[in-house]
Amino acid sequence: MDFKYPGYENDKLVDSELGKIPEGWEVKQLSDIAIIIDCLHSKKPEQFQEGSNIYLHVWNIGNGGKLDLSKISYISDYDYNVWIKRIEVEGGDCIITKTGRVGAVGRIPSNIKAAIGRNIVAIRWEEYPSYLFQYLMSKHKEKEIQRLRSSGTVMESIHVAAIEKFFIQIPSIRIIDKFEEKVGKIQTMIEILNRKNLNLRQTRDLLLPILISGKVDVSDLDIDTSILHD
Repeated sequence: MDFKYPGYENDKLVDSELGKIPEGWEVKQLSDIAIIIDCLHSKKPEQFQEGSNIYLHVWNIGNGGKLDLSKISYISDYDYNVWIKRIEVEGGDCIITKTGRVGAVGRIPSNIKAAIGRNIVAIRWEEYPSYLFQYLMSKHKEKEIQRLRSSGTVMESIHVAAIEKFFIQIPSIRIIDKFEEKVGKIQTMIEILNRKNLNLRQTRDLLLPILISGKVDVSDLDIDTSILHD
């Protein structure tokens, strides 16, 4: 049986900066296909527990590319307008950390708009946001960080100029369109489930102290107590 590269029509491979790739694919730098915007280099604005103007921190980036929105910081209208002068991140955008957890990635859910805080870089590829996210979560991105580390470009932190130089494999139009169509639907479903999960956690955290206090008699109710625990 002839070898067939997954998702490609034939078995022909060609040379590239990243080694062998399927014929018809391209290797480009990330800056060739995406908008890459650094955070504002300024003093952190005053932050609040409630509001409508979201200010994202490095620690809001959780595992697996998911944003941890259980604890959100809000800022004033004035500060928000200052911090979104370069970019206001929105659904489908990706963010990546420059220091600490170098290269940690998060994807902005479709129902969120926010300002990015210090040590965060925003990456936007409007045409293929799902492909961009999967690339940034892949071993290919990690290899790019290691490649730039070896060259001395990346040390304890990563600069925007280094992120712009990440090599990325670009499939043929037919393949990347189909990928975006299929994976985009899956990503939307993941966002919906994450949102529901967060709402359930917040409801639990609100009700649990009331139940423990004994102010509400639930002795006659059939309650699955497992939902009260992580």
